[in-house]
Amino acid sequence: MSNVHLFLDLETTCWDGNDTPHPAREIIELGAVLWDHDLQAELGTFSRLVRPANHPMLSNYCCDLTGIQQSEIDQADAFPCVLSAMIEWINTKAPTDTVPLLTTWGWFDKQQLKRECRAHRVRFPFGRSLFNLRPLAMRSIAQRDDRVIERRFGLSEALERVGLCHPGPLHRALPDAQATLSMFCWCKQPHPQYEGHKLRENGSLLSSVHVFDPHA
Repeated sequence: MSNVHLFLDLETTCWDGNDTPHPAREIIELGAVLWDHDLQAELGTFSRLVRPANHPMLSNYCCDLTGIQQSEIDQADAFPCVLSAMIEWINTKAPTDTVPLLTTWGWFDKQQLKRECRAHRVRFPFGRSLFNLRPLAMRSIAQRDDRVIERRFGLSEALERVGLCHPGPLHRALPDAQATLSMFCWCKQPHPQYEGHKLRENGSLLSSVHVFDPHA
């Protein structure tokens, strides 16, 4: 069986705490990296901006946070067109008859993508399977440090804790997808310092990446 992952990240419309009420979020950028883990090879990257349907005007907060400008969004395609382009890109880059495993940092990206598909009445293309990297990364870091982690933390902090650099800029879809891939590769490495901890398979931290998504 092919071991191909689609590392996906998305950015959405957002507002600061003083903007009330907050409209429902909409995707403004999709970024992805296709990775063949058996070959240890990147098969390609995808990055496209998306023009929101209901609230196409970005808040100042959103522009400042992401660096995405209103003029760029004005020229972007709508979600169905961008999703179709991403699917075509996957079909071109992935091995024949391969369905890549959607891999994200947390549940948000898949849930937002499903909401957007429902809103635009297009089929969600990734099925029920999802590998949420966050629990594995936190468990791996806790085992490395031999201590309990009492709070969840974000991807940037996880990278910093293991000595990896975020490719930057922050809050952009493709760099965040690339950062998720970097964290995944770190988790998959054998770590000799884990010997004696409660691990299996000669120190491997990942026995199966096919995690059922209870929110699907």
